[in-house]
Amino acid sequence: MHATVWRGGAIIDIDDGSPYRSRAVALNELGQVVFVKWGPQSGTYVWDDPTVTALPASFWSPSAINLLGQVTGTHAVGGYARAVIWDASGITDLGTLSEGLTSRALELNDRGQVVGYGKDGSGKYRAFFRDGGAPTDLGVLGGTGSYSRSEANLVNELGQVVGKSTTDANNSHGFVWQNGAMTDLGSLGNSSIPRDLNDRGQVVGYYEAMVDGEQKHRAILWETLRQATPEEEIAILTEAVNDLVNSGDLDAGHAQTLLAKLDDADKKLEKGDIDAAVKKLEDFIEKVEKLVLREDLSPEDGELLIDAARSAIDQLLA
Repeated sequence: MHATVWRGGAIIDIDDGSPYRSRAVALNELGQVVFVKWGPQSGTYVWDDPTVTALPASFWSPSAINLLGQVTGTHAVGGYARAVIWDASGITDLGTLSEGLTSRALELNDRGQVVGYGKDGSGKYRAFFRDGGAPTDLGVLGGTGSYSRSEANLVNELGQVVGKSTTDANNSHGFVWQNGAMTDLGSLGNSSIPRDLNDRGQVVGYYEAMVDGEQKHRAILWETLRQATPEEEIAILTEAVNDLVNSGDLDAGHAQTLLAKLDDADKKLEKGDIDAAVKKLEDFIEKVEKLVLREDLSPEDGELLIDAARSAIDQLLA
């Protein structure tokens, strides 16, 4: 078993030549891959074709890599598991919750915000969010004794956090944490588990329900998170355009034209000129439509950009 990447219709063995097992863990929009190896060279590595970089030996459980090439995960400190970020400058220990000894990082966004879980001073597992400084305890929906626990699994570019937590009924429910508060996402059955989160605040996952006397899983979509503001939509659009360039799906020259329109719209908003901001966003949509017609941009990517721009316009005109 070897760590591999599928690219351009072909499978690439990124641990080529090794007789030992390896496994890919995560990748970012630039195609950089975090993988782990077993055997004499066991450890965590980052593959950035064609370069392979070994992370410090104490970094034994990676979980994610962002657009900046930062890797988050868990390493060993004095016999305890600790959440960390690694980048070109080295490893940064993210700390623990109040009086706790252990923490684990599960996800990070392109702003370097990290989520995961750790033990607090009473030995309870609690979800955390870290945006520089010490991690923030996100609390718990409910539960008693050993059934009281939470963990944060997902964070988007808006800083919205999604995870799972016990409830007062001792079920597990998905939650969203934003603006300093944890909200129960609920369930259509007993328990619910969120699996992914996008920058529009949409969450997908599954819930457990009894069907014909058997416990079954059913897919679920939550759209209960707050809508991104026009300013946030523009920031999301800017990042999306840059991602398309980095992935080779959009020419850099065309991207500069789109980015200039978004920058103009943002500046108009800062000045309170709503009509001018709307006009710039409409110009952005028109340019995207032309790129799609000329086949310089895929219809799928074009639709995503247009939908986000229209969402911002709708809010500004409301």
